[in-house]
Amino acid sequence: MNRLFATALLVMVFSCTVEENRIYSLNISSYENASSPGVTDVSLGILVTAPKYLSQPYLSHRSSPYELTTELYSKWEAPPVKMISESFRNALYDLTFFKDVRIMTIQRRDYYCLKINLRRFERFDDTKPSLGVIEFDYDLLTPDDNNILHGVFAKKSPLSDQSFTTLAESLSIAMKEALIQIVPKVQAEILSRQKR
Repeated sequence: MNRLFATALLVMVFSCTVEENRIYSLNISSYENASSPGVTDVSLGILVTAPKYLSQPYLSHRSSPYELTTELYSKWEAPPVKMISESFRNALYDLTFFKDVRIMTIQRRDYYCLKINLRRFERFDDTKPSLGVIEFDYDLLTPDDNNILHGVFAKKSPLSDQSFTTLAESLSIAMKEALIQIVPKVQAEILSRQKR
């Protein structure tokens, strides 16, 4: 009797299907920086903060402004906080303008600091069609903690379907737009201070 029960239990366990894990990433590899006036002695830190669900790799979507669902088997290759940090670090480092560009968890006094407060990085299903949403505000601080640049980036892109592949494509395009808008402003603001 016990063997029959154990066999039946094993058949049930192994016949259950396990959902396949899927991992998605941003693709902004075609981003190109404008030319730089050359390397300076300026170091820049990038500090990104976000709600807890954006510090985890799980994809999320909202069915209303009041309900957020995180997917158990569909993940980003890294948490959105890390992907945003690395995107800005790579774009700013590629300028060959800064002596050093680092991702930081606290602000250092000898570095300029680009602080980014990531608010949304998700699919919004309350509208037809669904939207890919990225939203953050940013501040550029001097080493002595003066705020010299503030801005907000928000992009809502209609999605052709509700797949996470489409969401990843949409957020990749939006992130590239953010870099194109913000990176030159950061460089110009620091360059203007260096000329004083």
